[in-house]
Amino acid sequence: SFYGALFWSLLCLTVALKYIMSSYPIKYLNEARESISAMKKISEIHDDNVKGLKIDLQDNHPRTTVLIIGESANRDHMKAFNGDYFADTTPWETEMKKNSHFYFLDKAYACFSQTAQVLSYLLTGMNQYNHQSSSYMISLIDAAKASGMDTWWISNQGANDTLTVSISEAANHQLWTTARQGDDGQILDLLNEIPDRGSHFVVIHLMGSHIRYKDRVPEDYAKETSLKLGNPLSDYDMSIMYTDSMLHQIYDFLRERIHPDSIMYVSDHGEDMKYTHGTGHFTFDMVRIPCWIYVSPELQQKRPKLAENLQRNSSSVFTNDLVFDTISGLMGIKTSAYSSQYDLSSDSYNLPVEDALTMHGKIKLES
Repeated sequence: SFYGALFWSLLCLTVALKYIMSSYPIKYLNEARESISAMKKISEIHDDNVKGLKIDLQDNHPRTTVLIIGESANRDHMKAFNGDYFADTTPWETEMKKNSHFYFLDKAYACFSQTAQVLSYLLTGMNQYNHQSSSYMISLIDAAKASGMDTWWISNQGANDTLTVSISEAANHQLWTTARQGDDGQILDLLNEIPDRGSHFVVIHLMGSHIRYKDRVPEDYAKETSLKLGNPLSDYDMSIMYTDSMLHQIYDFLRERIHPDSIMYVSDHGEDMKYTHGTGHFTFDMVRIPCWIYVSPELQQKRPKLAENLQRNSSSVFTNDLVFDTISGLMGIKTSAYSSQYDLSSDSYNLPVEDALTMHGKIKLES
């Protein structure tokens, strides 16, 4: 009958629409739109929170801290973190792992598989655990500025979401590469702008190993390495190797020019060689990330307990939404958004593997 045919037609249409809305890329686009809307609201809350910000400063000595945010780096492709990896992709980091001033984390994970959603937690007091309230929406830039530090945002990426724009624009100085998303070597020129005296907090945002991996590697560099471009795996590994070279040069420059008390390097998220990264088809390759912390001899001597805590906690599970607390601890700054439980430099650090999460709390980490 007509009504029977109509019923079955509507039923089929409903099922089809439900399937389409839950499939890639529609599901991915809807989730991205919801996330952007949420971050816009959070950005407005952030501005209000800054007005009432109060800090507790542990000491008043001039200090400089650097946070280097990598891009799409999977620690399984890095020999410094995965000694069995067939390619020597991290010669400098592998050497630094032997240095007593470096602390390499064995079990670091991203809190999400996309940059914007990671930065909304990594740079602020919000996290997947008990800091989900908007009252924790205070950024590292805010805390550093309130403590009297000169703040710098130096990026080879575009700020493509409302919250990251809000956070970066709060910095005293914002420097962007000329050929944005090109060679990370451009970052070195921008670092010359930082005065060699004073107290600084510096955020450096690399392009790292973002998709179109071979585009991240200068032709001259590619010709000199043992790896050869030509397929996604080798292209990706060469981008990892080039980032290792960049980290080496950035470290040497910073040590000679601004003498940082501490440097923390952490990737925003990882990368899957088949599915890259995102929410369309989640894999743990998308969230296994590298992370290391450098502490100067001077800071180690001044705060020996800090070094002991970093050494002990380096084998613990860590998710990068806790960078806020760890950097705060390294800087000696406490705010209402800080928790020693999430600070790797604290003897109170505690994140049991059974409680560790990713994808903004929706997925438990693998053991």
